[in-house]
Amino acid sequence: MSRSDDDSVILLSDSDEASSTGGNTPHNPPLHASAVVNSTAVSPYGTWVSEVMLQQTRVDTVIPHWLAWMQRFPTCAALASASEDDVVAQWAGLGFYRRARQLRKGALHVQEHMGGRLPRDPALLQKIPGIGPYTAGAIASIAHGQQAAIVDGNVVRVWCRMRGLVLDGKAPATIKACWPISKQMVPKERPGDFNQALMELGATVCAPRSADCPNCPVAPHCRAHKQAAAAQYPELVLQYPAAVKKQANKVMHGAAVTVAWLQGDTPPLLLLQRRSEGGLLSQAWGPPTRLTAASSANDITPSCEDVWGSACSAVAGLGRGSGDGGAGPLPAPVLVKHVFSGTTHIINSTCVAIESTEPPPPTPSGFRWLAVGEAGSVKAAGLTTWACKLLAAALGQLPACKEEAWFLELARRAKYKLLGAVGSAAAARGTKRAVDSSAQPSLQSTWDKGKRAAAGGGAAAVAAQ
Repeated sequence: MSRSDDDSVILLSDSDEASSTGGNTPHNPPLHASAVVNSTAVSPYGTWVSEVMLQQTRVDTVIPHWLAWMQRFPTCAALASASEDDVVAQWAGLGFYRRARQLRKGALHVQEHMGGRLPRDPALLQKIPGIGPYTAGAIASIAHGQQAAIVDGNVVRVWCRMRGLVLDGKAPATIKACWPISKQMVPKERPGDFNQALMELGATVCAPRSADCPNCPVAPHCRAHKQAAAAQYPELVLQYPAAVKKQANKVMHGAAVTVAWLQGDTPPLLLLQRRSEGGLLSQAWGPPTRLTAASSANDITPSCEDVWGSACSAVAGLGRGSGDGGAGPLPAPVLVKHVFSGTTHIINSTCVAIESTEPPPPTPSGFRWLAVGEAGSVKAAGLTTWACKLLAAALGQLPACKEEAWFLELARRAKYKLLGAVGSAAAARGTKRAVDSSAQPSLQSTWDKGKRAAAGGGAAAVAAQ
């Protein structure tokens, strides 16, 4: 495709077909998928899943998750019939879990109102919950071969540089201004190839912090490149779109308590609590946790004792054998730092190990016990990276756990190695003891004390000294 005017663009020639589509037909599956699906055409549903996964997630991270998802939920009907917990569990590791819930909600809509088929018309696609103009354009052009435009962050950057637009690339007005350009430029023939080439150009050549103009196929048509060449200042290209000053990360402080229920030599049962609805980790499972925003120096950070006390109040019988409901000193916590979506979470994480000959107490709504010893239980639980990190940090203080397969899986999912000594190894990772261990009982000593108490009969909450 080519146009003769100065604002035109040549993004895909006939010789590019094999490399851009990987030989896939018809209607060209996404570039990020075609390399791993062995020349099998990707369905509209598969395209939809890949586009949602790629929102705010790197391609190399998405590929294995996409393949696993398509094995678990190969069709829109399979996704619609799955439970929300199963869907969220399969999404684990991708973050932004609202996307998984929206996918399932959209699949239910397609099954109930669209005969189980994704429509070809972008306007109809946007009637599906969770599908906006970009995703609708991607599905229509890539999967259905429709002449539909797309605009994402990469496309905005390409158009701003080609048109010489010094605008805030993230501003709604800038994004809105780019839609007519995309609609003008998308060809009738091979629109999916064009849109993928456009996104790939922005991701690999016309990147945010670098512009490989000498190897750019559209440099002769780019106003930013011409201005940079005239000024003999290549970095001038990077001024398009205008740089936006990043906002300082929000900081949240808090505490988390991992409750491990032990029966004999079997792996522990871990108490999980479901987060409230709303926010980035809406309804996600993890150890009981309490957070507060650090808006001033006078803010009171929640303590592990607060969290443990709340857990005992919520789960009747949890603190039995501890005398006063777990008021004794807890093991020294580990300070865990986790950053996601512009928010830094600084959490004191500790473990309460309860050795008992009896089964754990029943849990109310919003709590459940996770049997980590069962094969694949950690994966099936759908725990977020953050939850795995809190659990691994707390349980990692206990040498008895570190050789267990379930703990190694937990640490792997946490992307957080806690297999050596907590002291120097943790300090090297920016993790340290939040409380001097000499002033608090060690986790190993309380664990051993609990075992001795259990040997004597009865249940013991070993948090109390």
